[in-house]
Amino acid sequence: MSRHLLPNPDGADPGTETVAGWDQPMRTYYLMVNPPGGSENEPVWLGQEHGEFYTLDPFVQALITHGVRVPDALYAELYFDRDMGRSNTVTDWRTGSPVQLA
Repeated sequence: MSRHLLPNPDGADPGTETVAGWDQPMRTYYLMVNPPGGSENEPVWLGQEHGEFYTLDPFVQALITHGVRVPDALYAELYFDRDMGRSNTVTDWRTGSPVQLA
């Protein structure tokens, strides 16, 4: 499973974590927006169904619908995550430039 730490959607509570990536066993892209405990905002979790977001365009559209800003270079990274079977990677995009953490 790849993990891309993304900037939070506008209006997200401080402490919210936004993560997207490719889940190889589920064969889907996924998005998790996890607000901190006690928040009135609901978590978002897309890609829970097998093959739910196998292709990139509908997934990116879903990210945009949920207010997630998608850095241009992330498109290629997500594509390669799926097509090259990358897993166990963590990339932080929150400052604008990607930083490989694992």
